[in-house]
Amino acid sequence: MHAALAGGIIIFIAGLLIKYGRLFMRMAANDPAFAGEERKLELRRMESLAGNGLLVMGLVLLAGGILARYGYPEATDTAWFIFLLIGLFIIFRADRRKG
Repeated sequence: MHAALAGGIIIFIAGLLIKYGRLFMRMAANDPAFAGEERKLELRRMESLAGNGLLVMGLVLLAGGILARYGYPEATDTAWFIFLLIGLFIIFRADRRKG
């Protein structure tokens, strides 16, 4: 229960930093592979996908932790399962955009 709440908060904050703090762009700023305008657009799309995904993943974990706190202990397991499914979706979606 506490792991879901703490994990949800941390992942939600990471999503905010990536989506609105342009953290992804700062990490790739020195990479010569992202020099062209087309590459920058691709990076912005990936940044949006990762940011939105992390925001949703954090909210799912927070909801699972809150529901577990109010008497639904199976909500935590369900939240972690949904969390993993969203993570797999992001990985497959990012891989599809790459090629």
